[in-house]
Amino acid sequence: MLVFLLQMLAYLMVAANLPPLFLYLSIGFYGIVAWSIPSIMVAAVSEYVGPEKALAAFGFITFIFGLARSPVLRSPASSPKGPAAFPRASSWRRHSPLLLSC
Repeated sequence: MLVFLLQMLAYLMVAANLPPLFLYLSIGFYGIVAWSIPSIMVAAVSEYVGPEKALAAFGFITFIFGLARSPVLRSPASSPKGPAAFPRASSWRRHSPLLLSC
């Protein structure tokens, strides 16, 4: 709960019109919180699937989080460079056997 409180404070300090000192405090809070989220995910996953399967489950959710960050799954409208920054479907099909063999 403390992690989410610090994250909330970090966002509120950036959103509010406060002196620059609070911006640096917000960066510090966010830095502390960002490194604690993987630990929380490991604890949650190990409680859900048990200690025997915890590493495999954590690897799976890390893979899913990585897929969500890949440019192939994001929309071209969200790219600062526009649609030209995204690979074409033909390049995805060309590289997919390499990805699936891992």
